[in-house]
Amino acid sequence: GTNAHVILEEALAPVADGKGDALERRRLPSGPLPLALSARTAPALGEVAERRVSHMREDPDLDPADVAYSLVATRPAFAHRAVALGRDR
Repeated sequence: GTNAHVILEEALAPVADGKGDALERRRLPSGPLPLALSARTAPALGEVAERRVSHMREDPDLDPADVAYSLVATRPAFAHRAVALGRDR
């Protein structure tokens, strides 16, 4: 069979840019963020998770929402997969 998943979110909130220019739209994450993880082997999946946590803790400038998006959009999906949910670093 085919699996289908849908995530419904609130509309983007308008945020003033502080310079009096037109309003800019930014995504305001609420609740835990899913971080998609995958690896070729089960032991490697744990290592991937540890590397992601270390990377986010070491670089406070990283936006967790950007990281969550990048993991889905730019990483390959290997045979072993997991999703970690987090509210902060």
